[in-house]
Amino acid sequence: MDRFDYENFNFDDAFESVQSEIKKPNILICGATGVGKSTLIRDLFRMGEAEGPEIGKQGRSKTAGIHAYSPEGAGITLYDSQGYNIGADENKFMKDILGVIEKKVRENPEDMSGHIHEVWYCVSAANNRFFDADKKMILEIQKKYSIPVMVILTKVDCADEEGISCLKEAILDKIPGIPIFTYACDEKTADWDEEIKKRYVQKEEITEWALMHLDESLRAGFIPSIKKSLQMKRKFISGKVIPKYAALAAGTVVATSFISVPFTDSVPLMAMQVKMSYEIINGYGIRTEKQQMVANLLGTSAVSALGRTLATSLVKVIPVAGNVINATVNSTVAASITATLGFAIAIVCEQYLAACVDNNGAENLPFAEYMDSDRLKEVFKYVNTHRNEFNIMEITKIAVKNSRKPEA
Repeated sequence: MDRFDYENFNFDDAFESVQSEIKKPNILICGATGVGKSTLIRDLFRMGEAEGPEIGKQGRSKTAGIHAYSPEGAGITLYDSQGYNIGADENKFMKDILGVIEKKVRENPEDMSGHIHEVWYCVSAANNRFFDADKKMILEIQKKYSIPVMVILTKVDCADEEGISCLKEAILDKIPGIPIFTYACDEKTADWDEEIKKRYVQKEEITEWALMHLDESLRAGFIPSIKKSLQMKRKFISGKVIPKYAALAAGTVVATSFISVPFTDSVPLMAMQVKMSYEIINGYGIRTEKQQMVANLLGTSAVSALGRTLATSLVKVIPVAGNVINATVNSTVAASITATLGFAIAIVCEQYLAACVDNNGAENLPFAEYMDSDRLKEVFKYVNTHRNEFNIMEITKIAVKNSRKPEA
């Protein structure tokens, strides 16, 4: 069981460590010239005007060579490749793409986090053809490097349903089992029927496949980098981040022998909650000023008040005596209060993202001002009165069970 190093905790260092601990997935996006790779990158990933590829017009590629893009504050690196012209430079294209993959392997022979982790191979549905060069490239990547590859049929707005279906069949005939998704940008599909759009603009399916084929250690970087992936972010925060810190909270009680009731006012727990908050906020892709956020978080007296209430009620129902009861109460309270706070922070983050839409962007609504003590208290109380909905008791139960010291 991991222990939280509260004795050496520093708010500034913790803020930076949340960023530095994230391993960046490296995703290579390639295909022929003019298939819309740069548009796909701009559409799916969070980046500023100066941080991503320039989008070409009238079928002309704007990307020369292979460019790596890692937007400020993002936990991902995207490799956008220059396309190839059919019948002209397929060999050079293959040499360049395989060269990038090989270089990453050579530079990081023992560190898989430095390799290319996925390849997104784009094929234009408008062309309605899957060329031998495409097949050769994908098979070479799969065979030589064992990298997951998916095919994305772009520009489906320029094809009919029969054409898309035939193209899929042609691809699967040449590469059986290859995952295939369809895509067109919002600008081209704005007037589509919602059912048709859901069927053929498969942004969620693309990002879900990408997430599932990344190693667990790389997912924390990928999720915040995706636009409009609220469900994916929520699932990651509630399933991974909050349970991790609930377990750390319970484990710290056991490891440090803190047995005074309640544990909720202790420095170790507050430090842990601050770092958890950093990680949740980062998971939602929100950039904030840490100083004001910490002040608002530590000024939320509802956290300690709830902790005292929980401790008092648990003392009455746990049938154990002496220090054991206090330790059990405190580990339970510590895990429960940390999970409750985690979900409260998550809700505030989601409310903030919605508010940013109404206020025309985050630049007009600083997060540190939005997440004030009053708002956090209100949401904290809501989560506490809806604990079953957030599965807090189960998270707490698992955290306390895993925190117990092994018998000698």
